[in-house]
Amino acid sequence: MNQYLRAIAIDFDGTLADGGTPAEAALVAIEEIRDQGLRAVLVTGRILDELRGVFPSVDRYFDAIVAENGAVISLGDGTSMMSTPVEFELDDALFRRAVPFRRGQVLLATHTGYENEIQEEIHRLGLECQLVYNRDELMILPPGVSKGSGLLRALGSLGISYHNTIAIGDAENDHSLLGACEIGVAVANSVDGLKRHADLVLDKPDGEGVAALLASISHGDGTNLRTDRWQIEIGTYADGRPATIAASQVNLLITGRSKSGKSFVAGAIAERLMELGYSVCLIDPEGDYTSLGKLHGVECLGSAGQPPDVEQIRRFLVHRFGSVIVDLSLISTDDQSACTQALLRELAKDRKSTGLPHWIIVDEAHHALGLPGELTAILQEGQKGYCLVTYQPQVLERQLCGAMDYVLALPGGRRLAGPDPISELERISGISVEASLTDAGTGYAFLVGLGNQRDARLLELAPRRTAHVRHWHKYVQGKLQPWLRFVFRRPDGSSEGTAANIQEFCDLLYEVSAEVVAFHAARFDLSRWIRQALQEEQLAGTVRAIEQQFSASRNASDDIAALRKSIVKEIMKHYG
Repeated sequence: MNQYLRAIAIDFDGTLADGGTPAEAALVAIEEIRDQGLRAVLVTGRILDELRGVFPSVDRYFDAIVAENGAVISLGDGTSMMSTPVEFELDDALFRRAVPFRRGQVLLATHTGYENEIQEEIHRLGLECQLVYNRDELMILPPGVSKGSGLLRALGSLGISYHNTIAIGDAENDHSLLGACEIGVAVANSVDGLKRHADLVLDKPDGEGVAALLASISHGDGTNLRTDRWQIEIGTYADGRPATIAASQVNLLITGRSKSGKSFVAGAIAERLMELGYSVCLIDPEGDYTSLGKLHGVECLGSAGQPPDVEQIRRFLVHRFGSVIVDLSLISTDDQSACTQALLRELAKDRKSTGLPHWIIVDEAHHALGLPGELTAILQEGQKGYCLVTYQPQVLERQLCGAMDYVLALPGGRRLAGPDPISELERISGISVEASLTDAGTGYAFLVGLGNQRDARLLELAPRRTAHVRHWHKYVQGKLQPWLRFVFRRPDGSSEGTAANIQEFCDLLYEVSAEVVAFHAARFDLSRWIRQALQEEQLAGTVRAIEQQFSASRNASDDIAALRKSIVKEIMKHYG
């Protein structure tokens, strides 16, 4: 069965039923998919009592009913109206005009052909209503009510994301239904307008088409159900066309040398997924992504010395459909690995039952996961929605290469000891990218397809929405390794204090004696530490210019005070 789908939303007249009678084969298929854990929602324009009159056993087959074109929802705990009813004064006006209609809990239902009379009375009374067509039927509804809006409320009550839902319909009032879901399907007897906008058009009509589609999903033949409608734009190709990848049901590897911009790109991809309403869990061992916490529905979890609570992360993802940045930068490497592996195990279970989170992004995947161990079984099961960020793509080995659908390779960066990531990428993919990447500058990348179309194309990367500062949290509040810490020394070599992070560095820069500050500034030790330990070339250049200015003037205490203030100001500006 398709592991991504968690719910099926089905229209009634013309889709599940032909002439008011549900197709028996479709009902059998609904029971089968529910037995396998999927939820079924009936979405209809019918008034609820009338629906139960022609389909008395409806509650046996569906977990929720969205009736009156989205205005009324029936769940196990009762029935709710999603809007105030259409104003009752319209009833009298339509009676006087001899317009036949039926009143539901919210809507008025009639037939096409009376549009002019209805519009005239709505205008005369100064009301705000919408007219919605369903073949020969016409519904009068409050503004903002649709099958799509009603389905979203029902799915929320069931704890299911619309991105894990497939919808099936046939008529004009099903446009919002299909558009609200990850995949929108039109049966063969659908109106032409719906067929043009559907992600998939079945070759069989109404209940026969529904039964065939659900059977294919239930029996595993529907595992490749995808849509081109949900895409994330990662940049622009040389011909001006947008460079996109599917926003779901794919796996992505981001690789390149150290300091090539991998976390910048991963952050940009996470932003775009969140903007489209996908739930993302981003495992962040270096504190590179905490700025994403500024986005709506995104929570940053993590504190010094204490691994994030796995249950808290799971609750936020499942109950709020939100996204979580799991900041591991303030705990030890061993705790990072243990927390990552525990989280991956639990999230893999959640995805099978709820479909959430849609994406799991793991930075520094080479050491955070201990690959290929932890993810091997998960990826070999066929699970999708994993984005791995690493400068050591060789950790995937051949057995996991097939699990990646795309590779995003970045040029530049710093060569480290060991296998070169670009050479390893060529080995894994069988596609030559080294020569092209050599000519590409900052802000470019190669998108490599590892599926049926094995190709590579250069693209210019799209900008980030949120600010990105490399290793922000780790450098500002975390603890650097002992050999990377800055020791403030007097000229005789004795110590006045050691800074394990940026915050301590700034504090001590004000606390140590003027003699110590002058000693380090004259030797350019301050900028050297920022360049070598923090690998912040731009900030290091700014601080070195301040040191040079100080060395050129040497005006004792006044210059020392200005030096301290200027350096701290530039650091705070950089790390924001």
